[in-house]
Amino acid sequence: MRYGDPMALETYEGARSYQELSDFCKENLKPSCSPLNLSLCDDEKKKKIEKYQAMTEDELYEEITKVDDLMSEADTFLQAEIEKLQEKYQQVMSEVSDTKKMAKIEYDYGIMKAVMGMKKKTLKDEL
Repeated sequence: MRYGDPMALETYEGARSYQELSDFCKENLKPSCSPLNLSLCDDEKKKKIEKYQAMTEDELYEEITKVDDLMSEADTFLQAEIEKLQEKYQQVMSEVSDTKKMAKIEYDYGIMKAVMGMKKKTLKDEL
């Protein structure tokens, strides 16, 4: 879902439950401060808009590119960290699996469970 100023739509990245979407819409889907709606802006935002309006397209493009690059670096960092977490997860899962296999073999787990099942059956038969 995209929202905001038609000249610079933003992507909604929030929660998807009905209540959260409803709350977001009530708060954000209304006329808001923008270069097309300066009357809705406070003095601080008006100054920022005027600053960017005074820039050439090349200057503005350069500033936008800096922010795009920063966000791209953040996404790259996130992906690298996710990959590390996935590797760690696989390592931990393998260790847990190996420990369980070893415990079952070393402590005769299968035999103990079978004997326990037999004892319970015998006890039920006696009652």
